[in-house]
Amino acid sequence: MSLSKGLARGVLTALVSFCRRDVLPRIGEIVLTQDFAISALLGLALAAWGPSRLTGAPRLADFAMGFLAYAAIALGFCVAGMTIALTLPDRSFLERLANLEIKSRAGNALTSLLFVFTWTAVVHWAAIVAVLMALTLDGGSSQGFAANGTPGRRVVMGLIAFVCSYALLQFLITVLTLAHVARHFVSGLHSPAATSPSRETVGKPPI
Repeated sequence: MSLSKGLARGVLTALVSFCRRDVLPRIGEIVLTQDFAISALLGLALAAWGPSRLTGAPRLADFAMGFLAYAAIALGFCVAGMTIALTLPDRSFLERLANLEIKSRAGNALTSLLFVFTWTAVVHWAAIVAVLMALTLDGGSSQGFAANGTPGRRVVMGLIAFVCSYALLQFLITVLTLAHVARHFVSGLHSPAATSPSRETVGKPPI
C-alpha cells in the first residue's frame, strides 16, 4: 500500500464523508431545532453570567467524572441501538421504514432512524473530547468550575455547557424517536395490510 493511499483512509476521511453525506443534507434539521437553541442559550448564559452567579459550582473534575460515566452509557446505547436496527429480523418492518417518507426530512424513516443513533453517538463523543480537553487545561484546579471569570475560561465554560446540554437533549430525542418507531411497529401488527412495501408519507416524528 502506498503512502498516499494509506493517508487517504482513516478517521478524518470517514468524518468528512459522514459530514458531507449525512450531516450537510440535514443541517437545517439539526440547527433549527428547540434542543439546539436551548443548548446554545445555556452556553451563552453560562459564559456571560456563570462566574458571577455560580460561585458555589463544583470543580471541573467532579463534573467530568459524572458526565463521562453517563456519556459512556449513552454511547453504548446508541451503538447497540443502531446495530439492532440494522439486524432487525422482521424484514417487512424494515421495508416499511425504508418506504416511509417523513415530511420536510431528508431520506426515509429508516435512514432517519440510523442517523439519529449516529448523530447522538457523535455528539456524545464530541462532548467527551471537550470535557477531557477542558479537564487537561484546568490542570486539577481546586477552584470551582465557574470561579475564574477570565475571558478564555468563560468561552470554555460556554462551549462545555452547550455541547453537554445538547448531548443530554439529543439522547432524550433518541429515546422519543424509538418510542415513535415502536408505535409504528405496533400499528403494523394490528394492520397486516400496512406491511406491504408501498411508499407512505407521515408527519414529522420528534427528531
